[in-house]
Amino acid sequence: MKIVKLQLNGFKSFAEKTSFTMHSGVTCIVGPNGSGKSNVVDAFRWVLGEQSAKTLRGDKMEEVIFNGTSDTAPKGMAEVTLSLSDIKGNETADNSSDKVSDNGTGKAHGDSSSGADIVEVTRRLYRSGESEYYINKAKARLKDVRELFLDTGLEVKSYSILEQGRISEILNAKPVERRSLIEEVAGVMKYKVRKSEAITKLQRASLNLERVNDIVSEVKRSVGSLERQAKKAERYKSLGAQLSSIELRIARRDYDALSSACKALDLLHADYTGRLGELTAEVAHNEELKTKHGAGLKDKKQVLDKTLHAISEMERQLSGTEKDMAVKDSTLNNILSHIQRLSAQQTEYLQQQYETIDRMEELSEVESELHREIEVIEAEYQSDKDKIEGIEKAFASIETEVRDKNRDFYQLSEQISNVRNEVSTLQTHLGALQQRQESSGSFFRGAQQTLDKHDSDIEATRKDIVDSQEGLALATERRQLLTTQLKQSDLSIERLRQGIAARRESIASDKARLKSLQEITASTLHEKDFGGTINIVATLSATLEVPQQYEIAVESALSDKVLAVILGTEGELKGAVAFIKQRAWDRTALISLDLYPSSDPSHKGMETEEKEQGLADGDVRALDVIKVDDAYRTVVGQLLGGVVIVCDIDRALELFRGNGGGHYVTLDGDVLGRDGVLTAGKGTDVLRHLRNIRELTEGLDISAEALAGLERDLASAISERDWLRTEQQEVQEQLASLDKEVSIFNLNLKKLTEERDRLAKKMHYMEVEARQTEQEVQSVLAAIKEKGQHQDILSARKDETAVYLQGLRDSLSSHKALIETTRTSLTDKKVALTTKKERLKSVQKEASSLRRAAEAIADKLSAIAQESGTLTSRRQEIANDIEVGAVDLQRISQDVALLRQQAAQEKGVIDVEGNTLAEIDRTLTKLRHDNDLLKEQLNETDVQRMQHNLRMENIRTSVSNTYDKDILEVEPQPLQEGEEDIVGELRRKIAEMGAVNMASIEEYEELKRRYDFLLAQQEDLLKSIAELEQAIAKINSTTRKMLTESFYELNIKFNETFQEFFGGGKAELTLTDPSNILESGIEIAVQPPGKKLQNINLLSGGEKSLSALSLIFAGFLIKPTPMCILDEADAALDESNTRRFSDTLKTPLSFFFSSTAWR
Repeated sequence: MKIVKLQLNGFKSFAEKTSFTMHSGVTCIVGPNGSGKSNVVDAFRWVLGEQSAKTLRGDKMEEVIFNGTSDTAPKGMAEVTLSLSDIKGNETADNSSDKVSDNGTGKAHGDSSSGADIVEVTRRLYRSGESEYYINKAKARLKDVRELFLDTGLEVKSYSILEQGRISEILNAKPVERRSLIEEVAGVMKYKVRKSEAITKLQRASLNLERVNDIVSEVKRSVGSLERQAKKAERYKSLGAQLSSIELRIARRDYDALSSACKALDLLHADYTGRLGELTAEVAHNEELKTKHGAGLKDKKQVLDKTLHAISEMERQLSGTEKDMAVKDSTLNNILSHIQRLSAQQTEYLQQQYETIDRMEELSEVESELHREIEVIEAEYQSDKDKIEGIEKAFASIETEVRDKNRDFYQLSEQISNVRNEVSTLQTHLGALQQRQESSGSFFRGAQQTLDKHDSDIEATRKDIVDSQEGLALATERRQLLTTQLKQSDLSIERLRQGIAARRESIASDKARLKSLQEITASTLHEKDFGGTINIVATLSATLEVPQQYEIAVESALSDKVLAVILGTEGELKGAVAFIKQRAWDRTALISLDLYPSSDPSHKGMETEEKEQGLADGDVRALDVIKVDDAYRTVVGQLLGGVVIVCDIDRALELFRGNGGGHYVTLDGDVLGRDGVLTAGKGTDVLRHLRNIRELTEGLDISAEALAGLERDLASAISERDWLRTEQQEVQEQLASLDKEVSIFNLNLKKLTEERDRLAKKMHYMEVEARQTEQEVQSVLAAIKEKGQHQDILSARKDETAVYLQGLRDSLSSHKALIETTRTSLTDKKVALTTKKERLKSVQKEASSLRRAAEAIADKLSAIAQESGTLTSRRQEIANDIEVGAVDLQRISQDVALLRQQAAQEKGVIDVEGNTLAEIDRTLTKLRHDNDLLKEQLNETDVQRMQHNLRMENIRTSVSNTYDKDILEVEPQPLQEGEEDIVGELRRKIAEMGAVNMASIEEYEELKRRYDFLLAQQEDLLKSIAELEQAIAKINSTTRKMLTESFYELNIKFNETFQEFFGGGKAELTLTDPSNILESGIEIAVQPPGKKLQNINLLSGGEKSLSALSLIFAGFLIKPTPMCILDEADAALDESNTRRFSDTLKTPLSFFFSSTAWR
């Protein structure tokens, strides 16, 4: 992966679209403070998915949007785009291009291929707070962006982005916080992320499993209880369905029978009504005939009366007294006959009147009786009504008490059931305890045998361990000896390496000093090559070897001549003079050996010595302390002959005065010449420099020989160490084998001992448990006894309650029967009352009709009585006139005979009419009797219809209230044999079941489905946890291996990089917990050249920065990143360290560097 370009638009101080093209090597941004260099680094971090505003040096994320200036309007959006190339080709990317996809195709969002030449990652932030991510201009998630850069070294928290102050944080960080560096180098970030996700999933799965286990345990307890309730409800439902089916069929059968009976009664009622109509019509017709015949008969009687009257008149006129008497006698007879007829008629009417009066009296009595009966029935009806209300109240009270007692009964039953369950549980527990006692006895018998066998096995294993430990002790001693020797060898090697390093540093330092001295000496001596034409034999200062304490004095004595150039011949001398003049050089001292004879200068020296009297111990002759080659002794003798070196100027003046002259020089360089001139001041120190050069040269030769010897010793020590390591490895392998053997024996011993101890402990526990079991058995027996007594008490209470409840139920049944009887009586009374009232209406109607008939009869009787009175008076007159009318009787005898014949005919007609009228009366009487019978039958039919309708309505109401359906909706079905007989048994079974929870069926089915689902979830969670633990173990194994290899490689590379930065020294990384590299922190130990190993906090700021950069660059060299971003990483470095730092940047890596330093 390579970073091609970074584009900023509206991000922080970049108001307009700004692009930064990344070149191979170093891309540097240099500018003053506040120019926005760090904003570019923040842009890198922001586009990679940074979510912390504080990391971006702000309080809110919206602050990264350009906020405007006095001349520029604020932006509404910040956008940063990072262009990448060579996604596939970068090995460090770890196929991160495949991770860009989240659509299952392995292709990048918005691109046809994950290996496209350019991949653009864009992040936008609006002032509304909405954030967007794009990969190749297609919307993506933050997770996609992070996965794209995972293990590429370009993550948000990676060390490839070093902002201001981040370098010092590396050294100041805690050891655990530094481990992220080695994780980046090892490339385990993706495994770490996967492990973190797996651990999170594992924790969630574990929590879910705990919750599921709790729920399963809770649901499992509920399932059993609900299952029993559901089975009870199913049985209740089955019995109820069976009972309802039978009762509904019985009700429909009874309803249909009553309906059929009602239909038959309706037909009979219609027939009776029709016949009653016919009878009523016939009665009316006969009454009309009777009225008609009665009126005709009256008319005929009137005609007959007129005829008889005419006969009477004619008889009176017929004869005198006799005739009149005869007529009158005849008339009298007729009147008597008529009176008889009237009397007969009156008798008949009186009989009818009597009958009517009797009937009226009878009807009056019937009416009175009916009134009394109605009053009695109404009173009884009201009494029954009040009674039934009282009974119903008592029934409701008893029913309430029955419910209360039922509840008490069920509670007692439930308590008894609970006690029984507790007793059953205790008995089960007792059985388990007794079984445990039996198994404990068996266990003790077998455990003792096993214990004895374990003791023998332990003794044998201990003997094996002793034998193995003896061999192990010998091998351990050998290993300790080798380890000691190896440590000594390592210390020796380390000392040799330190000595070599110190020697090399010393040689380097001496060489540098030698070079510096040579340069200084060269500039001081003004060495000239004279163009190669003059042969320079030597310089005077180079030929002298002066003790250090006399260097200043000798140099001062020689003065400028100390810098003189010695030439071979006089010709060369002249040539050198000409050359100097030609080049216009400064003045230069030249000495030619030809000018000094090769005679021994000691003679002159001796002469000088003789002249110099009074020398003390501290006074020395210059020639006595100088060593010089024989070739130059004459020259030196000429230059320093007679020069005496004294301690100070006072001594020089003293000798000068004492000897009357001389050449003296003090140790501080003050010169008192023969001419008495005193010269003072600082010299050129050329002799000191030359002495230092000689010493350094000799020291370098010695150091080179010593270095070669140290290197030979180091090679020998390394060879010896390798041999010791080989020996140690062999001993270690032997020790490992023995240790493994001892471990196996120890493990076996531990297992045997643990097994023995466990068995002994278990036996002890079993003994304790046996005693506890015995105590528990006694406790359980006592509890069973106590529960039994409690159960007996509850049973007694239950029986008492049952007896009382049965009494209440009997009372309830009697009240219910009484209510039914009273209701039936009430219904019967209501029907009887209705019948009586109908009968009363009928009687009153008949009485009214009879009153009208009686009034008519009375009228007729009154007429007959009046007529009878008239006839009686007439008969008396006729009787009185018989004697007078006897004569007239003769005269009209013929007319009388005719009239009598006519009267007889008329009387015959009247008789016929009377018989007809009597027949009509008899017919009417019969018809009225039949009419009364039909009315009674009709009333009885109405009562039966009303009773049937009431029963049908009761059946309909009962079915509707009980089963919530209309009786007509019940399908009529025949009853099987014996079904009607089991209704009582079914009701008894249902009543014995007590309270039933019908909702338990659905609750059980729902809970069972939930329980099955939870079991499946539990199995899935267990499987997921096992898979996650396996994945975590695999990740740990892979990560541990990668971290171990990377830590070893990083440690070596860190030391090399540190030495390159510091020109030597030592750096090392150590693990705080080597046994657990997955969690271990990292300690940093550094030793700059010339300093002892010390705490990193005691280093200077520049040393800390270089140390941190050494560690970071070591990681980059092991695992290069697409780019390293450094923000003022050189802030704490001086010029020379900055130069080294910049030289290190000249690597194949890409660096994006910002700095305020123009250097």
